[in-house]
Amino acid sequence: MPLLVDCSHGMDTKLRNASEAAMSECRARYERLPVLMMLARLLDDRISHHPRLHRELPPRQPDPTVWFNLLGDIYHERHPRAESIRERLDEDSLRLADDLEQAGEALEVARALRNDHNNPALRLAEALVELHGHQQQGGQFARALDSSLMPNRPNGLAFKRRVTRSEAGIRRAADLRSIVLSHALLDFLVHRHLRKDGEGKAARPLTLRSFLDILRAHYGLYVDREPPGMSVPQDLLRANKQWLERRLRDLGLLVGVSDAESMKQLRARFDVA
Repeated sequence: MPLLVDCSHGMDTKLRNASEAAMSECRARYERLPVLMMLARLLDDRISHHPRLHRELPPRQPDPTVWFNLLGDIYHERHPRAESIRERLDEDSLRLADDLEQAGEALEVARALRNDHNNPALRLAEALVELHGHQQQGGQFARALDSSLMPNRPNGLAFKRRVTRSEAGIRRAADLRSIVLSHALLDFLVHRHLRKDGEGKAARPLTLRSFLDILRAHYGLYVDREPPGMSVPQDLLRANKQWLERRLRDLGLLVGVSDAESMKQLRARFDVA
């Protein structure tokens, strides 16, 4: 997901707030991931056991792209077998709704399962995630995201702070996360792309502009440009880039004899033995 990096590491309040806003939007989208994964699992199961499809399925490994595209074609009814799979999933949804109503449990879920305005695969996926509960589904995914970001750690990708806000007269505590590049992470990323060809190969030239392009294209980390769908003042983006340049110089990773972009070169601090 495209994320705005706070290169000031929280020292510039406006940059920190902008990065936190981007991360909050990311987490809001990420909360949908359990449903999407359940949706893929349901479609996977139905396709794998389909009497006409199971012998002509694409491989799942090592690259599952073709497999996921097939799931998408089934879901969006672009595949000739999509209608039969949709009917089976609709039957599953109605059967589960009947069971819930007979047991007098999760009646809201049962009503949602009968809503034929939504795709039956999506209805069933949402119902299963809801019945599993947030702790079993969403909570696990949230912990996985935090484990990946390693907030407030020397080699982490995020900074987390707790704030208290008032909503309808009620004070609530919330954790906000901003994306940062620690000194250790900056050091690694620069050396990683200077020595991309591995041991025994000479370091490649790497300009600051190329490094910014790599951060954006390879990792979705935006420094001097707006992430798609987000509005950031241009003066703030310029300040963000200046923060990054200053930190790279302080680490001994950036050299330049002029203000020209092409003259700002990154260099390795360590030689490969």
